[in-house]
Amino acid sequence: MTGHQLRAADREFGGSAVDPPPGTEGALVACACRGCRTLKARTGFDSTATNWSAKFLEDTLHSSEAMATVPYALYMTATLVGRGLGDGWVQRWGAVAVVRAGVLLSAVGFAVITAAPEPVTGAFGFGVLGAGLSVIMPQLFVVGARRLPGAVDTAVARVNLFNYVGFLIGPPLVGAVGAGVSYRAAMCVTLLLVLGVLLVAGTLARPDPAGSTAESDPTAESDSGAASAPPVPRSDTPQTTAG
Repeated sequence: MTGHQLRAADREFGGSAVDPPPGTEGALVACACRGCRTLKARTGFDSTATNWSAKFLEDTLHSSEAMATVPYALYMTATLVGRGLGDGWVQRWGAVAVVRAGVLLSAVGFAVITAAPEPVTGAFGFGVLGAGLSVIMPQLFVVGARRLPGAVDTAVARVNLFNYVGFLIGPPLVGAVGAGVSYRAAMCVTLLLVLGVLLVAGTLARPDPAGSTAESDPTAESDSGAASAPPVPRSDTPQTTAG
């Protein structure tokens, strides 16, 4: 779907999207394509924790109903703490490093969940998972806003579209593998998928196509410099020749 079609859909459903500045539609599409895989994966992992944590503890680790509510509470608490501290981490170490650390921490969480021998360890794994996932999604929205500084609301809205794709894919995938094989196997699948996010984490630091083109074109800079050079004053006083 092109940017024109997306904006037309916004207007059809009563949206108030602002058209991006001329020449930035390609950057919007490129940003969406690079971020969609990370956002879909992250949302799928989030829905895995919120929808299947209690089921995993009760059916696989044989916990009580009261204990089965603990993983979700730990997950949300860790998410809240990570969201509160994430901005400071990004300012200190950069978005790419923080996202990669979040992915690795999420993988550790899934590994603890998968190998948990009893409910307490499994609940702790969901807490670690929440801490890792908490720093990923905010950075995707920040990247979308920075890629299109003249249409921040449009960029954030487009990136957010992939939220719903993750919610539609994640829970059914875990449920299907859990019902067909086991919920431990389902957590192994999510563990492998979360490691795949590392492959696209580096795109958060890539410059915009328009910006890189402008920086890599030395002739444009020289032409603008020549055009901005002040004119040489001409003397109207007639010159006399000796002799």
